[in-house]
Amino acid sequence: MTPAECRVVQHELGETCVPLNLQRIIALDPNVTLDPLIALGIKPIGYGSYNFGEKESPFGVSLDDVAGATMVGYPDQASLEKILLLKPDLILTSHYKPQPSQYELLSAIAPTVQVPLAR
Repeated sequence: MTPAECRVVQHELGETCVPLNLQRIIALDPNVTLDPLIALGIKPIGYGSYNFGEKESPFGVSLDDVAGATMVGYPDQASLEKILLLKPDLILTSHYKPQPSQYELLSAIAPTVQVPLAR
């Protein structure tokens, strides 16, 4: 991808060339990446969530907000296979997820940005 087709985003794990015309976003962290996307009216194609007593919990958003999107697993143990099948344009994760080795695997699938935690 050429610099004219993307915006370079600096983050703790490096820099990522983010496509300008995003269509397919995966938000792995319910609090840090999913909630803000929904608040902006952007519906991801995939998201990370937690299960508490067999009940899915995407935290700050309702299940209606993510209807039609694919739950790809726990934020720190997302299914790389599910993510790969969704063919994302961008993967958003948070400061404490993923580990650098998982970040490299996610980056091989699609541009991946580690979003910092709010201070």
